[in-house]
Amino acid sequence: MATWLIKKELAAATDRIAWMRADLAILNEQLQQLRDEADYAETTSVVAESPLERAEAADVMRNYEGMKRERDRRQRDLEALLRRRDEMLDRLSEQL
Repeated sequence: MATWLIKKELAAATDRIAWMRADLAILNEQLQQLRDEADYAETTSVVAESPLERAEAADVMRNYEGMKRERDRRQRDLEALLRRRDEMLDRLSEQL
Protein backbone atom coordinates (compact mmCIF):
# COMPACT_ATOMS: atom_id res chain seq x y z
CA MET A 1 0.00 0.00 0.00
CA ALA A 2 1.31 3.45 -0.86
CA THR A 3 2.68 5.59 1.96
CA TRP A 4 0.29 8.46 1.21
CA LEU A 5 -2.68 6.12 1.43
CA ILE A 6 -1.53 4.71 4.76
CA LYS A 7 -1.10 8.25 6.08
CA LYS A 8 -4.59 9.17 4.87
CA GLU A 9 -6.14 6.11 6.52
CA LEU A 10 -4.12 6.74 9.66
CA ALA A 11 -5.39 10.31 9.90
CA ALA A 12 -8.97 9.13 9.46
CA ALA A 13 -8.49 6.43 12.10
CA THR A 14 -6.98 8.95 14.51
CA ASP A 15 -9.98 11.25 14.09
CA ARG A 16 -12.36 8.34 14.57
CA ILE A 17 -10.51 7.21 17.72
CA ALA A 18 -10.80 10.68 19.24
CA TRP A 19 -14.52 10.76 18.45
CA MET A 20 -15.07 7.26 19.84
CA ARG A 21 -13.22 8.09 23.08
CA ALA A 22 -15.34 11.20 23.60
CA ASP A 23 -18.48 9.20 22.83
CA LEU A 24 -17.47 6.52 25.33
CA ALA A 25 -16.80 9.13 28.03
CA ILE A 26 -20.32 10.50 27.60
CA LEU A 27 -21.81 7.01 27.53
CA ASN A 28 -19.96 6.09 30.73
CA GLU A 29 -21.39 9.16 32.49
CA GLN A 30 -24.89 8.25 31.31
CA LEU A 31 -24.35 4.67 32.38
CA GLN A 32 -23.32 5.75 35.87
CA GLN A 33 -26.42 7.93 36.16
CA LEU A 34 -28.64 5.08 35.02
CA ARG A 35 -26.92 2.73 37.50
CA ASP A 36 -27.67 5.20 40.30
CA GLU A 37 -31.30 5.32 39.18
CA ALA A 38 -31.45 1.52 39.11
CA ASP A 39 -30.02 1.31 42.63
CA TYR A 40 -32.53 3.88 43.88
CA ALA A 41 -35.43 2.11 42.15
CA GLU A 42 -34.35 -1.21 43.65
CA THR A 43 -34.16 0.27 47.14
CA THR A 44 -37.56 1.91 46.67
CA SER A 45 -39.09 -1.36 45.51
CA VAL A 46 -37.76 -3.20 48.57
CA VAL A 47 -39.03 -0.56 50.97
CA ALA A 48 -42.40 -0.10 49.26
CA GLU A 49 -42.98 -3.83 48.71
CA SER A 50 -45.23 -2.90 45.82
CA PRO A 51 -45.54 -4.85 42.56
CA LEU A 52 -45.56 -1.56 40.67
CA GLU A 53 -42.29 -0.46 42.29
CA ARG A 54 -40.72 -3.87 41.56
CA ALA A 55 -41.80 -3.59 37.92
CA GLU A 56 -40.32 -0.09 37.65
CA ALA A 57 -37.07 -1.25 39.24
CA ALA A 58 -36.88 -4.17 36.80
CA ASP A 59 -37.51 -1.80 33.89
CA VAL A 60 -34.75 0.58 34.96
CA MET A 61 -32.38 -2.38 35.41
CA ARG A 62 -33.21 -3.65 31.90
CA ASN A 63 -32.42 -0.20 30.52
CA TYR A 64 -29.15 -0.18 32.42
CA GLU A 65 -28.17 -3.63 31.16
CA GLY A 66 -29.00 -2.65 27.58
CA MET A 67 -26.92 0.51 27.80
CA LYS A 68 -24.08 -1.46 29.39
CA ARG A 69 -24.10 -3.92 26.48
CA GLU A 70 -24.00 -1.01 24.02
CA ARG A 71 -21.10 0.57 25.91
CA ASP A 72 -19.22 -2.74 25.88
CA ARG A 73 -19.81 -3.08 22.12
CA ARG A 74 -18.49 0.40 21.50
CA GLN A 75 -15.47 -0.31 23.69
CA ARG A 76 -14.70 -3.41 21.60
CA ASP A 77 -15.06 -1.34 18.43
CA LEU A 78 -12.59 1.20 19.79
CA GLU A 79 -10.12 -1.53 20.73
CA ALA A 80 -10.38 -2.99 17.22
CA LEU A 81 -9.74 0.42 15.69
CA LEU A 82 -6.74 0.93 17.97
CA ARG A 83 -5.31 -2.40 16.77
CA ARG A 84 -5.95 -1.35 13.17
CA ARG A 85 -4.16 1.94 13.79
CA ASP A 86 -1.18 0.09 15.27
CA GLU A 87 -1.05 -2.15 12.20
CA MET A 88 -1.03 0.91 9.93
CA LEU A 89 1.76 2.46 11.97
CA ASP A 90 3.76 -0.74 11.65
CA ARG A 91 3.28 -0.76 7.87
CA LEU A 92 4.22 2.88 7.66
CA SER A 93 7.40 2.38 9.67
CA GLU A 94 8.35 -0.59 7.46
CA GLN A 95 8.07 1.59 4.36
CA LEU A 96 10.19 4.40 5.73
